[in-house]
Amino acid sequence: MPSIYLAITFVFGIIVALGANNHLFSQTSQTLSGKIAAQSLLLVMLIILTLVMTYPLICHPGKLLPGQEGDPLLNTWLLAWSARKIANAEISTFLDANIFYPHSCTLAYTDYMPLNTILALPVNLLSDDAVAAYNFVFLLSFILTGFNLYLLAHHLSGDRRAAFVAALFFAFFPWKMASIHHLQIQSGQWLPLIFLCYHKFWQTRCQRWLLAMTVFWIFQFLSCGYYGLFVMPFIAIFTAVELRQHYGDRRVWLGLLGCSLLGLLVLFPLFYPYIYLKQQMGFRRSFAEMIYFSADIRSFFAAPASNCIWGSITASWRKPEGELFFGVIALLLAAIGIVSGKKSLPKLKPAAPLVHRRLRLAGHVVSGLLLFLAIVVVLTLKNGSCHFEIGAWRIDITHPHLAVTWFGLLALLRLLMQPGVRSYLNAWFQPGPYKFYLLMLALSLLLCLGPYIYCCRHLICVGPYYLLARFVPGFDGVRVPARFIMIAALALSIFIAYGVSWLLRQWPRHSPWLLGVIVPLLMLELCCLPLVNFPVATAKNIPAVYRWLGQQPQPKVILEMPLPHKLEETWQETYYMYYSLYHGKQLVNGYSGYFPHSYFYLCRTGMRDFPSPLAMGLLRELGIDYLILHRHKYPPEAWRQMTTRLKGYHDRLQLERCCGSSYVYRVVSNNYLDKYHFQGKSLSAKKWRVMASRKNRLVRALIDGNLDSYWTTGDNQRPWDFVAIDLGQPGVVARIVMELGAQVWHYPGGYRVEISQDGNNWQALVVEPEAVPPLWSFSKQPHAVKFVIPLPRQRCRYLRIIQTNSQRHHPWTIYELRLFK
Repeated sequence: MPSIYLAITFVFGIIVALGANNHLFSQTSQTLSGKIAAQSLLLVMLIILTLVMTYPLICHPGKLLPGQEGDPLLNTWLLAWSARKIANAEISTFLDANIFYPHSCTLAYTDYMPLNTILALPVNLLSDDAVAAYNFVFLLSFILTGFNLYLLAHHLSGDRRAAFVAALFFAFFPWKMASIHHLQIQSGQWLPLIFLCYHKFWQTRCQRWLLAMTVFWIFQFLSCGYYGLFVMPFIAIFTAVELRQHYGDRRVWLGLLGCSLLGLLVLFPLFYPYIYLKQQMGFRRSFAEMIYFSADIRSFFAAPASNCIWGSITASWRKPEGELFFGVIALLLAAIGIVSGKKSLPKLKPAAPLVHRRLRLAGHVVSGLLLFLAIVVVLTLKNGSCHFEIGAWRIDITHPHLAVTWFGLLALLRLLMQPGVRSYLNAWFQPGPYKFYLLMLALSLLLCLGPYIYCCRHLICVGPYYLLARFVPGFDGVRVPARFIMIAALALSIFIAYGVSWLLRQWPRHSPWLLGVIVPLLMLELCCLPLVNFPVATAKNIPAVYRWLGQQPQPKVILEMPLPHKLEETWQETYYMYYSLYHGKQLVNGYSGYFPHSYFYLCRTGMRDFPSPLAMGLLRELGIDYLILHRHKYPPEAWRQMTTRLKGYHDRLQLERCCGSSYVYRVVSNNYLDKYHFQGKSLSAKKWRVMASRKNRLVRALIDGNLDSYWTTGDNQRPWDFVAIDLGQPGVVARIVMELGAQVWHYPGGYRVEISQDGNNWQALVVEPEAVPPLWSFSKQPHAVKFVIPLPRQRCRYLRIIQTNSQRHHPWTIYELRLFK
């Protein structure tokens, strides 16, 4: 079967090559109509080529999604849900999606792609087909990526045919085909236009090109935040190099400042929710996660499994997000472009270096340190660590990569101190696309390797990405540094255009034959057919339970089970999200780039032993209306045991509907959430006396009115830990509120509330053997969590809360204790 696809791709490549030699693509078409005709032909060829390279998606655009289950369904839901918000003019609540209930702003838990939403909007509104809308944006991204790269490559190389070959590579290079399940990754179509407009700005210093560049940079941020962020260091380098010649031009400075402010003013309101969630929810990307999704050096030789030529050959070198091989033909063409471009550069004679005595002395010092570090590196690599003493100082080097990193930095410093090197670099780093894209290629490949550089899973040294992650805002939230490969592919595409252009100039009479060989061979290496896809139920084919839910009145809150127990299984939640497009109810389930802590608690602890007292309490705590159990997702024995235990909770769960293998239970909540909306008056604590089982000097912090101080048991909770209050005089108490600050898990695991009139005879008011965490309060105010205990209204003078359970991993902490009447 793969051989058939290869043959089809090869034949189609020959047809494309012949079309590329059409007179419309010739260099003699300099009129406006000729340029339009040439670009129209290119666009048609890219459309046809996109449909071929993504086969069989075009056969069933409303039933198939590209890639593997998970992210395609997430983005299908995202585009459709956002379209409905726009259609209903719900702009103020645009980010409040129906997942991870009761949390808000949940659309911003992932890259919500506002521009892709707008591109998909017509299809979503006219056809109400979320799958077709997703596929429309998916296919359009390939077409626009190729076409826009063609415009940039043609501007730089001056050769339409060479630019066309570069466009083919940039649109379909192997890593993109390996990432077809990420719609954001395919949406790099604005990157070439950013650099095209910037080139034209520095050539003409016309402000409209700078404005256009800013607009396309905003477009890129709104299509894929990764690429919008990744391109910024290279724009900064480009600007720094060009400003050397235009340092005194005030119009240039004003234009750069104005466009920078414009970009910030447009993007800040759109991306502020990410900053807010990072602060409120504590969302972070750890260095361990960055390292896992960084490239290994051998990743540059690994092709995706679906690649027809190199997939099986490079299988042992693959890792997640590490299929970065460009292909032999692409690398050969780029190498020709690099070599031929270097020969065409003007010969710059560096000025004679002026060597100072101090610089020479510093060079000798650095050379001595280099020799010393070389010995340290050898000893560290041999023994795994190195220890030595210099006077009273003892230096321990336990990580070989640190010694290698310092050796490399000192070697670079010594090279820069070498007479003539600095003046030569000063002469070489002059404005020019060749030098800029060569630097972009080298630097982006290094940044793909992440904060630490590995080779064959062996740590070598610290990488330059470490500096970005530590000191440049935004990069600490990047999960996959390996995606810098998109920037490297753009630079490589320019050198492919240079290389093909040089070949066509060397043999102008044989250019049709050259293209007839280059294009088919390139397409063979890019071929990843048939495209991996999976079917999706639509309209009347969706499960009956969701059609029934769509008929129920709003609002309703749904929890679907089973929940995933492992992070690797959370992609299954995307089906619940997709089907929610048909019923429109709020979901406790969800899947995204970030997950709230409460969701993992439900999956791993709260609902793991369902049905249980804790699980039933959580159903009421979250205000869930319907619980849906999918029988076909449970092992038979587990389903039998669960349904047997469910009979003991018939007063809390009532079977509402049975749709095939899905059972819908109505939760009897008794207005449980009213405890968070109590309007009673707070009792004054001026005359109170407080006591606690763990006697410490912070016990007064319970009622000092300061949320920066707290009382805590200090270690694991134990039965009979207590907090007692003497009100000073009898009063009516109807509610206890414990302020937990941001410590949502420091609630009492179980409790008994008792009151007394004389301090000797106690009466139990409320007993909760297994309390539930205050997830509702946490979802609304993560840094001001409240644990609320409703009480039957009673008059008393003394009150105490006794711990009746054990918490192994969390103490009992109270920032402030309040009573309401």
